[in-house]
Order: sequence, then C-alpha cells, then structure tokens
Amino acid sequence: MTSAVAFISVYAGQIFQETTKNIFVKIFDIINEKHDYLKEIIDSLDLISKVEIIESILRDINEYMKLNHIKSNHSLDLAIIQLSNIITTIHTDLINVKNGVEYHKTLWFNSFRTPDYLKIIEKIKLDKKTLDSRLDNMIKIITLFRELNSSSSNDSIKNHF
Repeated sequence: MTSAVAFISVYAGQIFQETTKNIFVKIFDIINEKHDYLKEIIDSLDLISKVEIIESILRDINEYMKLNHIKSNHSLDLAIIQLSNIITTIHTDLINVKNGVEYHKTLWFNSFRTPDYLKIIEKIKLDKKTLDSRLDNMIKIITLFRELNSSSSNDSIKNHF
C-alpha cells in the first residue's frame, strides 16, 4: 500500500474535494425542489458540514505528517479508504434521489403516489450514521497512535501516525 502521506494528499487534495463539490451540487439541486419534506430531511442530515470537517481533518493530518516526517500505518490508510467509500456511496444516493425526483414529476397523478426515492432517503440516513461511525473510528486511530508516539520510547512505534 502507498504511504499515507501520499495517500492522504491524493484523497484530501482531489477525491474528497471533488466528491464534496458534487455532494454540494446535488444537495442544492434537491433543496431547490418544491418538496418541503425532502428539504427538511436533507437539511437535518447536515451532510455538507460533516464532509467539510472530514476534508479539513484530512488536510490537517497530511500537513502534520509532512512536517513531522511521520510514516503511515495501515489502520489510518484503512480508515481513510472507508471514509472515502461511504462519502462516494452518499454521493451516488444523492444522485439517485435527484433522478428519482425528476422521474416522479413525469408520472401521472404524481401527487397521489408515494415517491420511490423515499427509500433512498432512508438509505442516506443509514449511510450518514455509517459516515459518523467511520469518522469516529479514524479519530480514535489518530488519537491512539499519537498517544503511543508521545508515551513510548520504543523507536519502532515512534514516527508512525
């Protein structure tokens, strides 16, 4: 596996930013629809601020690791991959919601029908919980290795984030 410094750099600099921009666009598209219920759900998930915080944390980790010449560890790499995966899943779900809204508008008697995209909204709620859990896991990994680095005199543990 590539080193976390390069890995985090790539993720923080490209993938997360691109996905974040796309998530923002999809959320704004959905919020601009004339569905108060949909707006309320999307707003309550607070996805934009959560993803911005994740991006910021990854940039800070990247800077810290570069400045202190800290090597990667597998746990941090895995946590970042898992965060990236769930953010990509949420982005895909948001696209599906937007497409579902557009499709629902084309149906006859659409105001009397239950929209199919409500199932996707429920999935996004579960995905948001997964995102929160994975962010917590990454923070615990960072905390664990920082504590080990500060309390250990063992050189094999030193300089591993």
